[in-house]
Amino acid sequence: MNIKDSDKSVGINAIELLQRMLDKKLPKDYLDFLLEYNGGYPEPDCFLFATGKEGSSVQGFYKINSQNDFDDLIKIIKTYENRIPEDFIPFAYDPGGNQVCIAVSGKQYGKIYFWDHETEEDNINSSISKNMSLVSNSFTDFMNALCKL
Repeated sequence: MNIKDSDKSVGINAIELLQRMLDKKLPKDYLDFLLEYNGGYPEPDCFLFATGKEGSSVQGFYKINSQNDFDDLIKIIKTYENRIPEDFIPFAYDPGGNQVCIAVSGKQYGKIYFWDHETEEDNINSSISKNMSLVSNSFTDFMNALCKL
């Protein structure tokens, strides 16, 4: 696994501020990723859904305190507020504008889901939406499963 163009770590204080803003705790493996890389572009970058039948790729990971609106984690969380169920936050995006999300609360805590914007629902709640597909059971599993297709 190689992460290209990652930002310098913002440190634990910025991550704790994010957690207070969300009023949720980030899963430890994702928190550790932010501390080490804070965004970037993975190689390899492809992943399959848990069903093994479909998948996508990671165009990039969002960053805390990015200089760009398109990859700033806090701006993206606010953009998708009331669109993605409240138990989830996007942490990466694919080339088509879909989101890769991690559950930060609820029964799915720590699991990774793909959120398809083309089948987005008008009414969402804190549970999984119909346009979401399970990818993996943890951030670590997600990262370990990235491959070339």
